[in-house]
Formats: sequence, structure tokens, C-alpha cells
Amino acid sequence: MADDYKYRNDIANYCTRALKEKMFNIQETTNISGKKEFDITFTPKQWFNELDDNMKDNIMHNCRNHIKEHVKELLDDIKYQANSDNRKFNYSINDN
Repeated sequence: MADDYKYRNDIANYCTRALKEKMFNIQETTNISGKKEFDITFTPKQWFNELDDNMKDNIMHNCRNHIKEHVKELLDDIKYQANSDNRKFNYSINDN
């Protein structure tokens, strides 16, 4: 039980570090049909590369979910405003 708590705490700390060190970026593009797309890209630092694969996967999964949730909230607010002004705003979030 204590090991599980420590592992989860380590993941949370690594996620915080990865986000603070700006290892994730969001890039906006527009596809052929005019829909905005947001790609989440990742550039690891040396300390990340030294972790075991399971830890890396958990950090990536948690960080990407965190980013997608916050970006989606922001885009939903923009979409709501655009719809209120009778403008169309479509988007998708991609994580590579």
C-alpha cells in the first residue's frame, strides 16, 4: 500500500516537473476541411529518458490527459462564444 502511494506520488511529481520544464507543446494546425487541430508534442529531457519504460508511460499518459482536459475546456469556451456570435468553430485534439 505504501509502495503504491509512493509510486503515484512519484508520477505526480514527475508530471509537475515535465510540465514546468515545458516538455509538452501544443501546436495549432488547420486541416483540409478547415477544422482546427491541436497536436500535443513531447520533447523529453535527459532525466526522463533515464526512467524505466513503465514510469515513462504513466507520466506521458497522465500529462497528456491533464493537458487535453484543460485545452478542451478552453476550446469549449471559445466554441460556445463563437456559436453565440453565429460563427462556426470546430476542433480536434491529437496526441502524437
